Amino acid sequence: MLVTWDPEDAQTDAYLHAALLLAQCMAARGRHTQDQGALDDLTKLEGRIDHELTRHMKMTKSADAIVRHGEELSDE
Repeated sequence: MLVTWDPEDAQTDAYLHAALLLAQCMAARGRHTQDQGALDDLTKLEGRIDHELTRHMKMTKSADAIVRHGEELSDE
């Protein structure tokens, strides 16, 4: 797992937080446990975190494109 985090950019704090949660889930999944329900819950949480990270990256990319296009329109 790789994460890009810039301590100077508050927008990337979500990436770090999600990466830490995902790391905890992955570490817990490696332990043997009698409670299969807990493992299933961690797997679901991992999927949700991954989905939200993907969604956040898509929104950031779209927002950057909006700003860039606005600047291009302003230049015209």
